[in-house]
Amino acid sequence: MKISIEHDGTLTWLWEHTQYKAWSSTPHSGLLLTEGKPGSGKSALTNYFKSNLLEWKPLARQSIVASFFYSYREGELQRKHSNMMHSILYEVLYQNETFFFTFNLYTENVTTRSMAL
Repeated sequence: MKISIEHDGTLTWLWEHTQYKAWSSTPHSGLLLTEGKPGSGKSALTNYFKSNLLEWKPLARQSIVASFFYSYREGELQRKHSNMMHSILYEVLYQNETFFFTFNLYTENVTTRSMAL
């Protein structure tokens, strides 16, 4: 999927948007959902967000940002919830290797327990 790059200054409104401010001011992790009609700029907005988050919110350095694009035009792979979970998990584990070891220990424990049953 080819995503257009935004024109200078066109997406800076994001940082002042009411819903973004409410989401970013919570003390815990959360989901920021972007939805809309095809071609309305969701992918460009998401890429802009990921590329500019640290510039606008330096404290986000400790954050992990993962995304997935559902697309009915791109085929079944872009519509399956399991692929979304795989993609998000990959991005989380890639950005913080500590989670990889935790996840690996968890999966080993689950596998060991299910084999014992």
